[in-house]
Amino acid sequence: MTPGHWRCALGLLVASGSWGCGGSQPAPTPPPAKPKVLAKPNVAPPAPKSPGPGVAFLETPPPQGESVVRFSLEATTAAAVAGGTFWLAARFELPAGYRVFWVNPGAEGRPTRVQFRGPEAFEISEVQFPPPREFELPDSGIAYGYQGETAGFAQVRAIRELNPGETYRFEVEASWLACAERCYPESAAAYVELGVSDTFAPRELPGELGRLLQQLPKPLTELAGVSYRWRRGGRLHVTAADTEWVDFLPEHPLDPKLAAVDTDEKKRTLKLRFDDGTPGSRVQGLGVVNSGGAHSYVRVAIPWPVPARP
Repeated sequence: MTPGHWRCALGLLVASGSWGCGGSQPAPTPPPAKPKVLAKPNVAPPAPKSPGPGVAFLETPPPQGESVVRFSLEATTAAAVAGGTFWLAARFELPAGYRVFWVNPGAEGRPTRVQFRGPEAFEISEVQFPPPREFELPDSGIAYGYQGETAGFAQVRAIRELNPGETYRFEVEASWLACAERCYPESAAAYVELGVSDTFAPRELPGELGRLLQQLPKPLTELAGVSYRWRRGGRLHVTAADTEWVDFLPEHPLDPKLAAVDTDEKKRTLKLRFDDGTPGSRVQGLGVVNSGGAHSYVRVAIPWPVPARP
């Protein structure tokens, strides 16, 4: 298989038929067999009674052929390389006026879920999303999400020897709630198949995906002089040199349960207080910092402290 030989397929949206692989380029040589579509039942996923205050919820999906979100799977390479890394992108394209939600939707909505799977020869990272926008709600609440285009990304690394004659398949499943004046629950599945090459064969991501990939929050550990310390009463202090903290957006606000956010500009410290947490849980979310008058984001992932032995 040549470095440019790759193919992808899209699963069935709960609210429509299958879409094509948006932005993908045809392979130089047709594949020997038609790729099978990963299909999901044409049934909406379990839904809450209401996605939030002031939002009408449709208990059934839109009619066939009238889905809201166009979904596809993209890769930053046309072929896998032994020991190499690349990115997978689960792409969401929204029509004007609609939004989908971040992993923490805020005061309304439902988390967008993305799950990648691949062969045992590859290691796939946790899913990462670009920083969300804030949407002010009529009741003064805040929702977190995206409009236009967004994606869930995962970095893939080949950790074993690859067979030059083999094709490796990567799959993704996703579910989301698309909202305007009404909300539509949808889901889809897709896959991409990559051959093997001796050299990296980069592939340009379509649409806004390249920009969105560059916007992924950097790890907290990349901040200069960063340290953290747990204090009594579920208080976490995160300090970094030359860093002006603005806010913190938790990915999972209930475990541990975030009670308060404060900042200490003089000490360059982000102060978080939690009501409770379970052993094994993590403080996970986005630290918001002031960077030259604009906001930038760092990804925070700090384990909940282990209780001291009596």
